[in-house]
Amino acid sequence: QVEYTISVPFERLPELKGMIEQRERWRRIDEVWSCFEAVWKPKDWLQAVRCVFVRQRSPRRRSGPLQLDLFEPRSAEHTYKVIMTNKRCSAKSVMLYHHGRGSQEGIIGEAKESAMMDYVPTRSWAGNQFYMLASLTAHNVTRELQMRTAPRRRGTNPKRAALWLFEKLETVRNRTIRRAGRLHRPDGALTLTMSRNEAVQADYDRIMRGLEQAA
Repeated sequence: QVEYTISVPFERLPELKGMIEQRERWRRIDEVWSCFEAVWKPKDWLQAVRCVFVRQRSPRRRSGPLQLDLFEPRSAEHTYKVIMTNKRCSAKSVMLYHHGRGSQEGIIGEAKESAMMDYVPTRSWAGNQFYMLASLTAHNVTRELQMRTAPRRRGTNPKRAALWLFEKLETVRNRTIRRAGRLHRPDGALTLTMSRNEAVQADYDRIMRGLEQAA
């Protein structure tokens, strides 16, 4: 019951490649993209699946010196892609949804870069599993903190981009955590003293208000 889109390596599948080569009429999506659809079943699968064939129009690069004519003739070439899906929406919506996977890949990339998800610290399964859970928790808590303390910036769109404009984990860490300060106890109350910075103070105030409302 989960909707999906998958890029098909059609260049290794002669049947799909032939369908593209023999196709004469493509349905226009916009000035760049066009498509057609087919139901196709790989040999090892039990049932056929909806396939959306899309092509992207791009200017062909001209090699050699430019001629001093009144105009420069231009031609275009196409790049092709086959998307396999179980979604029932239009071909355009399938294409946009598939292109939106870059947002998800960005989340994984940030987790690797800023939360060290691609680091293997130990030689034991339990140690690496615990480290991964800690990294995921750090990443998710930072995202949850921003969701609790900032308004939504987007609505739901075909590419399924995040509803919030998230700052990178490294940015949040450097601006709100990695700051010089001193802990002391004036009148017996534990107090953190930091150098005055109005932007940082506004961030802390916003975060504390959001956490109070969430509580």
